[in-house]
Amino acid sequence: MRRLIILGTALAVTILVATPLAAQQCPSYQGLVCQGAFTDEPGLATDWQRIEDNVVRVGEENGVEFALVVVQNSRGDDPEDFAIGLAEAWGVGTPGEENGLLVLVSVDERRLEVAQNEGVDVDGEVLTAAARPFFQSERWDDGLFAITVAVDQSLQGNLPATGGDYPARFSGFPWGWLLIAALLLFGGYLLYRAYARNKKSTEAKARLERERLVDADLAELEPSGNDLPRYADYTLAAPDAPDVATRQAIAELQRISRGDPSDIAALRSLWNYGLIDVIARDRLLAAPLPRGVGAPERPAGQAALACR
Repeated sequence: MRRLIILGTALAVTILVATPLAAQQCPSYQGLVCQGAFTDEPGLATDWQRIEDNVVRVGEENGVEFALVVVQNSRGDDPEDFAIGLAEAWGVGTPGEENGLLVLVSVDERRLEVAQNEGVDVDGEVLTAAARPFFQSERWDDGLFAITVAVDQSLQGNLPATGGDYPARFSGFPWGWLLIAALLLFGGYLLYRAYARNKKSTEAKARLERERLVDADLAELEPSGNDLPRYADYTLAAPDAPDVATRQAIAELQRISRGDPSDIAALRSLWNYGLIDVIARDRLLAAPLPRGVGAPERPAGQAALACR
């Protein structure tokens, strides 16, 4: 008589009578046929004999009847319940010695379950940690061999066997985390696009408002109608005048720039060639100016010069 304890979310206790696995013909369990100490239903292992030999060696050296079983799925049952039923059906363990150990790997459910008698203490989490990196890269032989090594070390006390109320599992590629990360990145991208569009729209509105204000200010500054007199309305017609020497003309232009014209002949010649304009000051000073613009008082009857 013996009890099987499953490392899972609860302790499952089953009473059964068993005979040694190697000394009996294992019956089929839900279509699963025993292949020996190592059973590989989906055929994942490429070096079946190497793993079988190590399972047998670990069991013999540690005084346990050890079975390693890989199934495609647990036939709709919870992998924990499937492991219990399988161990009962195959009679894993020596009668009266409480030394049975069955490790189940269910591929589709991505679960690893440990069924063991009370006389055996192997931590399913330790086995899962040993196999996970190999299973994630589909290196099945290495992962299964790593389980046998971890079992050996646990039975010899080289690894902690803490037990606990957790399901022993292995997981494949973390697609869930990858999907979450992708959704976060996409959401961040959408938020950034919305922020950029809003910022651009705000800047465009601010620019238009500035342009409107500037245009309004300029409109207030610009004269309208006849607020300012036109320069051309007050110029005098140039008379005919003889030419003068270039040096004489330049000298007179310099005197004009200093406000001290004196060479009448040069002035008339420059005026005739359109190099200077002569404005009727009396008429210009008499013209109405915009409000607030004052005109300087000058003696009447004089003409003002304007160099082009």
